[in-house]
Amino acid sequence: MSGTTISTVETVGLVLSLASQSPVLITESGEIINKTIPASLGVGGYVSGIYDDVSSSSIINLGTVEADPVVGEGDSQLGVGVFLRVGGVVTNGSATDTSALIAGSRTGVAIGYNKITKTLMNFGTIAVLGSEASYGVNINSNCSVTNGSNADVTALITDDHGAGLEAVSVNLFLTNYGTIYGRGGGVFGSTGGSIVNGSSLDGAALMRGARGFGLVSSENVMNYGTIEGGNTNNYRFDEGLLVEGGGITITNKGTIFGFVGAVIEGSTFIDDGVLEGFGGTALYSGGGLALDVDPGAVFIGGVTLGSGSVLTLESGASVGTLAGFGSSIVGASTISFAPDADWTIAGAWAGPGKVETINGFGGGDVIELTAGVGENWTYANGRLEFDGGTSFSFSGSAAPDLMIGTNQATGYIEISAVGSGAVVGAGDLDVVPAGSTFSGLIIEHGGTASAAAGGTLRDAKIAGGVLELTNGVSVTGGIHFSGTHGELLSLGTTVPSAAIFGFKRGDTIVVDAIPYKADARVTVKEAGIVTIVEEKKSYKLHIENAKVGDDDYRFGPGSVLTISGGPAMKFLRNGEVSAQAGVPDAGIGVVVPASLSLAAAGGAGGLVGWHEWRAEPAVPVVTLHGGF
Repeated sequence: MSGTTISTVETVGLVLSLASQSPVLITESGEIINKTIPASLGVGGYVSGIYDDVSSSSIINLGTVEADPVVGEGDSQLGVGVFLRVGGVVTNGSATDTSALIAGSRTGVAIGYNKITKTLMNFGTIAVLGSEASYGVNINSNCSVTNGSNADVTALITDDHGAGLEAVSVNLFLTNYGTIYGRGGGVFGSTGGSIVNGSSLDGAALMRGARGFGLVSSENVMNYGTIEGGNTNNYRFDEGLLVEGGGITITNKGTIFGFVGAVIEGSTFIDDGVLEGFGGTALYSGGGLALDVDPGAVFIGGVTLGSGSVLTLESGASVGTLAGFGSSIVGASTISFAPDADWTIAGAWAGPGKVETINGFGGGDVIELTAGVGENWTYANGRLEFDGGTSFSFSGSAAPDLMIGTNQATGYIEISAVGSGAVVGAGDLDVVPAGSTFSGLIIEHGGTASAAAGGTLRDAKIAGGVLELTNGVSVTGGIHFSGTHGELLSLGTTVPSAAIFGFKRGDTIVVDAIPYKADARVTVKEAGIVTIVEEKKSYKLHIENAKVGDDDYRFGPGSVLTISGGPAMKFLRNGEVSAQAGVPDAGIGVVVPASLSLAAAGGAGGLVGWHEWRAEPAVPVVTLHGGF
């Protein structure tokens, strides 16, 4: 029967030179412990527990294989636990047997020097016993390596002096569920293949370099676990992840950290995990990096992106936030918002000639400017320019609708891409610029939205906040009051023509800058239409619940009408003079000041007593307090 089985302790290494010797099985009771130099290999040759010179061989170790010679330190290949020189498969342990050990004084497992693809599966421990610079696994041929499984996260490849695993100028296909550790570096990848650390079911996987890289790779990388670099404060040798070359993809759903979190050149980095540089730099790229950030990503430390780098903010189940642009995040020549992505990004972006290209900016996206870019701005043809010199160029199939304002709580300028049902929250002061169209804008209590000339509102809702309109604003579909204490402020010399719905007690409509002179009155002669008349000129507000009243100034029980104006202001009641500035009123017996407020008590009969008045001059204003 072909094959070799070892179930006892052997003190001489096993040399495979014949195909009939394969497969090799070292049982749980079997041991190969080679402490001498086999005469057949000669002094200076390979001192191995198992030396395999047969193609397509199979070595299964459930026991122990060690190569720890007492002489012959002159060759780098001395003391190799298993040397798979030609081809085949090495399996150390099994998913249910994790006690198996392969160890060598210089290398645990060596994969040899031809183009035949080899396979290493480790479920136990592969280790280095000596004190020389060395490798837990040294690979010089195309190779597939699996360390552990979803059911076995204790699998270990370790070297307390050199690298845990190194592959040189070959294709490496590595899947790690356990730990790969090297004092001088965790994993040194190669020129092709792929590296997977952990799985969606396994976040315990670890690649660690105590005094060096966690992972150096030129292959595609998928990380679900932890990749950890050293702590010797060496910028070039203590990265958690170092990517050499370009054109590969790195995806992080776990944690990567080191003195520098990651150094990546000319590739694609998809981050949905934690990237930390405890030396102050989470990510560094000299240029050409495509950085795709998911909402769950966390950067601890600065991010430096070189020339030609593009930052893409991806969509997710939550709203993403990313702060520090212009300070801790620098160098992105383009920022792109992915379709259906909602992000709030914040930063300084200050400085003359500072231009950022923004792609895909859409509903729900917000840019916060945390440093001085200037107080004034213009927005036209997709380009937003501040008087401090900072500019944003919004690219895409069409220029986005923007809302620009100030967060009163933080003092930051906010740029919002507004889609249907956008919300202006408490403490926000936002501007709808010319050329932007908002549908279903909601202004909550404590928030203020101001629409500039050339802006368009469709079905705006005043939910306790303030909506400011000026000349040249297009309002269609209606203005809806909801909640309480909402305010519509018309700052121009015209009033909005759109229908106003839900105006009630506690709400306010202020009509500013109408040139009141000799007299003015406010009437409801037709249901749903409030008319302001001044010197034979009429302004009509379409308030759907306004009712025809007995008095010109009265809209319903408990309503308040305030008209502030010049010294000749008159209040008319059923066509008669009720009070005139500077003239005592016979019925009331007081002198009406130049600016006053009148209160109509509940029930019919009109004016009963003064609510308040202010003697200081005021810009002519008509204020309607809801009471319908």
